[in-house]
Parts: sequence; structure tokens; C-alpha cells
Amino acid sequence: MKIMAIKGIYTTGSAANVLGLAPRTVSGLYEHGHLKGFKLPASEKGDGDRRIYESSIQSFLGARGYDFELEEYASGKFDVVMPEGFLTSGEAAKILGVSPASANKYLIQGIVKGYTLPASESGGNCHRFCRKSLLEQVTKSGRLDGLDDSQLQLLGVESPTDTVEEAA
Repeated sequence: MKIMAIKGIYTTGSAANVLGLAPRTVSGLYEHGHLKGFKLPASEKGDGDRRIYESSIQSFLGARGYDFELEEYASGKFDVVMPEGFLTSGEAAKILGVSPASANKYLIQGIVKGYTLPASESGGNCHRFCRKSLLEQVTKSGRLDGLDDSQLQLLGVESPTDTVEEAA
């Protein structure tokens, strides 16, 4: 996943891409104190854009067992390197061959890894699934060979045979 950011500071859109959330949800997390940052002065269009500190994103993910790093480019911009990546309930359900509600139960039961934001933080329960954990689950269950191209693409792999070697 590649997200352009100034070192240490993210727009709500960039933070949303890292966290697998909508920018509005990131703004809500900021407003409720779950993400730290600052607001730019208000513009004619709104109440001021928010900027989120990288350390706050790292703490948020770290509390949920995830981490990410930054790669610096000569331009002074940074790209986020987060090998796990996160998928929505619908995407995870497509890979697992179940309903989104069943996929959410797998997450809650710890069968696959990810995180859930309670309704008070996100406006409604928001489940995000770790791509790497889903890949491990379908490999372990023997379902990897039966996935179609769109499912493999969601997992970020090109072919089942290459993935089995990487997952081992």
C-alpha cells in the first residue's frame, strides 16, 4: 500500500488509507481523542482540515497488534509500507465464501485477525480484516486453490502456488 505523506503528518484521507477506514471515520476518531493531531485554521468551505500525527497512527495500530514503516523518497515525501493491509467485511466475506456477518463473527472469535471499532468510535461497528491473516486462513483450510482471480487479487497474490511458498 502506498500513501504519500509528509514525514510524521497525515491528512485524514492518508490516515484513512493506512487504517482501512473512511476519512469521516478518521475525523471522528480524532474528535473523540483516539487519534492525535491538529486542525488547520478554518477555511471558507469548512471548519478546518485535520492532520493526524504518524505516532498516533502507530499507537492506534500498535494497540491492535499491527505496525507500519515509512520509506523516504528524494522528494522528501514518504510512502507507507504496511505489508498486512486491511480489507472490509464484504471483501473478507468474498474471500472466505461466507456472508459479511459471518466474516465479522470470525474476526470477533479470533479465527482471523483484524480490528473492530465500536459504534461509539465509528458511527457503527466497523470491522477491518488483516489481509495476511486471511491468506493464512484460506491456505490452512485448503481453500486457496479454489479462489478465483478477483479473490486472489483482494489477497494481493497472483497465483496460489506462489502464495503457498510465501506463507510457509
